[in-house]
Amino acid sequence: MDSAILAKEALKLPPLERAQIIDALWRSLDPAEQESIDRDWLLESQDRLAAFRAGQLIAIDGEEALRAIKNEFTEFPALDEYGVTLEQATAAEDSALAEIKADGEARRLKDSSGKLV
Repeated sequence: MDSAILAKEALKLPPLERAQIIDALWRSLDPAEQESIDRDWLLESQDRLAAFRAGQLIAIDGEEALRAIKNEFTEFPALDEYGVTLEQATAAEDSALAEIKADGEARRLKDSSGKLV
């Protein structure tokens, strides 16, 4: 299949499914490197969880964190590169967040043995 046709069809998918495709493609580029990245992120997430449980970090709702980030930045030069306005990007983000929230799939962290942390 032509990559332009594939991209056009992929863009019709819901945000969560597009994210899953991105993840699969990214992992296919260099599986050995991805394993290293996954290990590093697992260690980072375990460190963050330990710090949270020890009272060294506070938890912030994801939507609240995204709103705070949006409020910090008023200009996004990178959007020009993709030919979208801030309003379009914000609407797309809001749509994706709503779909993820509605989907209700809670992702839980697992250690290398598959045990939930």
